[in-house]
Amino acid sequence: MDVKSGSGVDHGTVMRIEAEIEGVLLERVNRFLSVVDADLNGRRERLKVHVHDPGRLEEILYPGNRVLLREAAGGNRKTSFDLIAGRVGGRWVLVNSMFHSDIAASLLAGGGKNPFPGYCLVKREVKVGGSRFDMLLRSDEDEMLVEIKGCTLTEGGTALFPDAVTARGARHVLELASLAREKMSTAVLFLVLGPPATQLMANRATDPAFADAILSALDSGVSIRAVRMGYEPPLLLYEGSIPVVGI
Repeated sequence: MDVKSGSGVDHGTVMRIEAEIEGVLLERVNRFLSVVDADLNGRRERLKVHVHDPGRLEEILYPGNRVLLREAAGGNRKTSFDLIAGRVGGRWVLVNSMFHSDIAASLLAGGGKNPFPGYCLVKREVKVGGSRFDMLLRSDEDEMLVEIKGCTLTEGGTALFPDAVTARGARHVLELASLAREKMSTAVLFLVLGPPATQLMANRATDPAFADAILSALDSGVSIRAVRMGYEPPLLLYEGSIPVVGI
């Protein structure tokens, strides 16, 4: 994976995420496969592209929209290219969830960009009970379990999560709430990747169970944070934190 941290570059840069091929989406075959028309080595080709994001992404992955790709590393794949971003409202939106953990790690190491001041990353993919959580953080006083969610949907300046039903996401949030009631520090971090938003809200119209889980988490003491990001290829930029409202 060609990902580099923001060390040594300007303070707004979180990571470099290369995407060297621009094309036009022709068809989203299923949730994880799309067909893209792109210029490859001087000639137009129809490329089968892996979509590494379980969301609907209807405002991004529709026929005729511009997208960014890059050639996949390694063999033994049905597709040779990964979809990295799509064009929405005059800017590129990162739509590849394999970067979420690296983005969060870069934020945690980024001084003023850290959404959990005083905490640092200890371990990724941490198993607690029967579930696996994205990160374990540590401060001088305690440890914190964190789940990371990428949000690409923005309507009227409000980021909405999720854009499709996520039973797994709701289950993990409820488990964080249960751990919080047992006095374990827990958190959910939303990476707001879509068009500029001034706030984030649980998308109750799409997934009421997830919205109820977030409400239960807040009542139980789970910390809910949202950080806005912008993608100006190849740079992923920090645009500040935004409030979580209207649960």
